[in-house]
Amino acid sequence: MLDHQFAAAKEQKEAASHASLHDALTDLPNRALFNDRLEHGLAHAIRHDWALAVMFLDLNQFKTINDALGHDVGDRVLQLVAQRLKEITRTDDTISRYGGDEFLYLLMEIGDREQLARIAQNIVSTIELPFEIEQTLCLHVRISLGIAIYPEDGTTANALIKNADDAMYWAKQSGLSFAFTG
Repeated sequence: MLDHQFAAAKEQKEAASHASLHDALTDLPNRALFNDRLEHGLAHAIRHDWALAVMFLDLNQFKTINDALGHDVGDRVLQLVAQRLKEITRTDDTISRYGGDEFLYLLMEIGDREQLARIAQNIVSTIELPFEIEQTLCLHVRISLGIAIYPEDGTTANALIKNADDAMYWAKQSGLSFAFTG
């Protein structure tokens, strides 16, 4: 009896911990967990003289999907985007739902800009494949993606996120799928 109560209490604690650090809709790490992993990643990058990158992803025209097709369809699109991102994320990297239709991607131990451009293009190509929401509904979603690299584009978590966000807006305004900071 006591073992059963202990196991149930442990399971509840683990579920509560998971819920506090993950997005309820997509089950991706949330903003708090992403920021923690980014801070941890920066500490490793400094110690081992690595570069890392933060990518800021935004779904273009997502409000139109919600307005025209309803929030249930919009939620399903977010879940499918998260699923696709999980499938292409390397083990040491972190993908997070930052809020709304925005996602953050932390890439550890990166190479050069060419490698990041290939990764970004893979993300774009993967997300922009058609989504079959229902048997009668097939959606195409376009994204804009901004990339900031440590240490050249920022040395703090906040600076990297802000600069990746700025690069994403520049990509969106320029009609590009992705852009680097600067």
